[in-house]
Amino acid sequence: MDYIDYIQKARDAKGISQRQFSKMLGLAEVTYGAYERRFRKMDVDMLVKICKLLELSADEILGLK
Repeated sequence: MDYIDYIQKARDAKGISQRQFSKMLGLAEVTYGAYERRFRKMDVDMLVKICKLLELSADEILGLK
């Protein structure tokens, strides 16, 4: 599993759709979808924002914990 898998799993566990999550992140739905389909790499600032919204540490999302 990579960090995208952890993000998807955590998002799904909270019952948040891609559309809802993209709005929470202030992104267009296609932009967030590109992250989950691995067409686009996210920067560190976006990873931090995702960690906060999902209430997870970066270690958990990166599979280090």
